[in-house]
Amino acid sequence: MKKENSSTTLPEKRQVLKRSDEDKIAFKYWQQLTVKDQMLTDMKDAYQLSKLGKKSDAYRFLQQDLTSGILFYKDHSDYSNDDFIFFFDSIKDQIHSLNYTSQVEDIRYFSRNKYKEEIQRYYLKPRIAFLDNKKANQLYGNIHLELYSRNQEIKQLKILVTAYSDVNYSEALSFDHLLASI
Repeated sequence: MKKENSSTTLPEKRQVLKRSDEDKIAFKYWQQLTVKDQMLTDMKDAYQLSKLGKKSDAYRFLQQDLTSGILFYKDHSDYSNDDFIFFFDSIKDQIHSLNYTSQVEDIRYFSRNKYKEEIQRYYLKPRIAFLDNKKANQLYGNIHLELYSRNQEIKQLKILVTAYSDVNYSEALSFDHLLASI
């Protein structure tokens, strides 16, 4: 009997996230355009406005004790699927430049009753480094980037940062500092 649906958490299929040579060339071209800077400016501006209590349909900001994040909704923006994919990869590259390394780079596929889901993920952790006080420098904590698509149409990009709460780690740098650094 054929399985019709993936479980809620277990994907039907999982593969390594690897861009083709053609994708890499298109990404290099896209980086030369102003759209990357505009997307970053829009996100940072919306974040600053959210701190003043102003909401945006395109963004949702998450803030809890050890977790901060952003959801960027494509349906409420003028950006294309390619812009979202390239922006997603650009953020990963920027975080790598902040002394982070990728722990997971994958795509998970799910079959639901009425649609197909695809989730591209980058899970990044700070490289091991110790401070003078012998604590491990967690920088911002672990960073989870996720690009969610339904029926091959991108729906949202998620940036989620989770700090460690342990005496062996330094205090995490702020989410504001991370946004200023990417």
